[in-house]
Order: sequence, then C-alpha cells, then structure tokens
Amino acid sequence: FILFLLLISLAALPIMGWGKRRRSGGLIAGLPQCLVAAMGLLPGALTGLLDFGGYSMGRYLSFFLLGYFLLADNGLERRVERCRRRYLLAALVLLGLSMAFAIEGRSGFLRNLYLGILSWTGALALWGYSRRFFNWRGRISANLSRASFSVYVFHQSWVVLFAYFVVDSGLQAWPQVLLVIALSALFTYLSYLLSRRFRATRFLFGIK
Repeated sequence: FILFLLLISLAALPIMGWGKRRRSGGLIAGLPQCLVAAMGLLPGALTGLLDFGGYSMGRYLSFFLLGYFLLADNGLERRVERCRRRYLLAALVLLGLSMAFAIEGRSGFLRNLYLGILSWTGALALWGYSRRFFNWRGRISANLSRASFSVYVFHQSWVVLFAYFVVDSGLQAWPQVLLVIALSALFTYLSYLLSRRFRATRFLFGIK
C-alpha cells in the first residue's frame, strides 16, 4: 500500500508541476460549488484504470490531484468552509441511499460514479469542518505537524497487524473497529516517540 502511494505521488508530480506553472488552481477554484461537488465523477469514471492488487491508480490519482488543485486557492477553501453543511447533508443522504440499496456491493460504471460522488462530497464536508474548527496554531498543532508524516507511515502497518488478529476474535463489528483504532493509535504514537529519539530514524521518517 505504501508503495502504491509512492507510485501515485510520482505520477502526480509532472501534472502538479504543470498546474503550478499554469496556476490552474485559480481556474478550478472559480467553478460553482455544484461543479466542485460534481468533480467526484472523475474518480468514479476512472475506477479500474491501471488496477494494482485491487487498488485503482486512476481512482486514487484523480482524488489526489483534485485535492491538490482545489487546495491551491484560499478562496475555494473559504467557499468549501461556508458550504460544509450542504456537503455533509449530501454525503449523508448519498450514504443512506448506498446502504439502503446495497450500492457498494454492486458492480458497474454507474456504481463507480455514485461512489465517486459519495466519497468526494464526504471529503469536502470533512475539509470544510476541519478548516472551520481545526485551523488554528498552537503547541499541540505544532507537535502534530512535526509528527504527521511518521504517523502517516506507521499507522497503516499497525492497523493491518491488529485488524488481522481482531477480525478473528469473535467480537461484533463495532467493538472490532474501536479496538483496532485504539490499539493502532497507541502503538503509532509509541512508534513516533521511539523514532524521534534517534537521528537515523528521524531522518528516515521525516521527523523534524
């Protein structure tokens, strides 16, 4: 999975460089909010393109690039923040319909488009609420910023490890989820504390 993310980053670099030279963020940021939400159709349409081990390069690369270009303009961020309730409502409605009609368990192009819109509106809602309530500076945020890349690297391995054993524990779904989250968070934090003690591991995991 980490290798897959590295491939996405490498594939995105030339496109991001082109966008920076052309200042494409401003063009995209000027779109109406309904069209910003409709951009979720792109990852849905590209689902299945260059599929590696169940991960679609087309889907996740397009999500990655949408986030990059839309974050390139502060004006758009403010607009997403103002419309965060609409995005949240849309995401909840789409999620409810998806659960009611078991859309995720189906297959086909229309299903991929639907899930692309669902994922993107959910991401926009999280983006808007995060900007509204977590866009602040302080000692805690500074520490989290320094730890962000190492946490990003460590957490995936711990999640997979604990999920492997918890899934066969016989617990119900929600206790399993909560247990995996709690154990992964604890061991991710301990891994960060250990890694920042040594110069080599600080360099390896990007700890400032």
